Amino acid sequence: MSPAGTWNTLFSLLVPAAAMILFSLLIRSERLALIPLLLSIGTVSALMGLTQIAVGGRSALYTYAVTNAGSPVGLFANGNHQAVFLASFMPLLAVWSVAGPAASRNGRMVASTCLWLVFAGIIYLTGSRAGIALGLIGALLAVVVLVREILAAQSSAVRESRGRLLIAGMVGLAVVILATAVMCTAGHCSAGVMVPNAGEEMRFRAMPTMLEAAKAFWPFGSGPGSFASVYQIFEPRELVGPHYLNHAHNDWLEVVIENGLLGVAMIMTVVGIIGWLCVCVMRVSVLDWSVRLALCFPPLAMAAASFLDYPLRTPLMAAVAAVWLLFMLDIPRFAHSAAHQRLRR
Repeated sequence: MSPAGTWNTLFSLLVPAAAMILFSLLIRSERLALIPLLLSIGTVSALMGLTQIAVGGRSALYTYAVTNAGSPVGLFANGNHQAVFLASFMPLLAVWSVAGPAASRNGRMVASTCLWLVFAGIIYLTGSRAGIALGLIGALLAVVVLVREILAAQSSAVRESRGRLLIAGMVGLAVVILATAVMCTAGHCSAGVMVPNAGEEMRFRAMPTMLEAAKAFWPFGSGPGSFASVYQIFEPRELVGPHYLNHAHNDWLEVVIENGLLGVAMIMTVVGIIGWLCVCVMRVSVLDWSVRLALCFPPLAMAAASFLDYPLRTPLMAAVAAVWLLFMLDIPRFAHSAAHQRLRR
């Protein structure tokens, strides 16, 4: 249905494929730097979003021509993608803070708490419901990781100092949420959280039409990258307007529409791989169960967000997801190696 769209889809796979190849060439010590690297990218995107809010819409800080002007989109064109990207990293902030030498953990907890507050504020300012929901889950998981780390500390003085840091972080989070809520009420947000905009409402109204398209092209599909052209064929008159759908805003459904039975097989394969990797990580008994859950959170969050949007169609998110799945393969070996080194000491 859309040869150009099919070629574009195939070429878009080069980004995650290249990221996986480059990651596989790294040595063990370099792979361990993945979490700090991803948190650094998230920090850059979050700070860029703050600057976008401060400067205002349609500034040079928005790197895409078609974007959510006035929203803290960061490195993305869409505020929803920014929110999901940052929400996926919320538990990793806690994992990073409890990793490494014990002497540096207090400093890491301070840094991760500050980033935690920045991420939470940006997620709320985007107005993304999926991002906020995933951010709350990620924040709760991060708290569990930190609480269990505090309770595991042998020194009562260490437990007290880290406990105070955690309490300060929780208070700061409440202040950030309250402040951003006031900003949105005053009109400084591009999208409110409680009131859906016309574009979001259109996604749900178009669902029966997209299901009709999936049924019409079953079992072979309409072809990769053809959704926009196909939707125009089935789009009812009452949905025609200034807002348009370039994607289904349900990536799982779009894969089925474009690829039919093969798309279902692809989905089952991806779900199976993610499930198998999560099981492998959850079996690493040398890690606390909360840390294991935190390490499984990023791909699960992105997969869940794909029911309401298309975050994995962005080059950055696709590359991060692909590399993280490879990293999950290394987690059991890294964890057991670290445990053996501690025993030798």
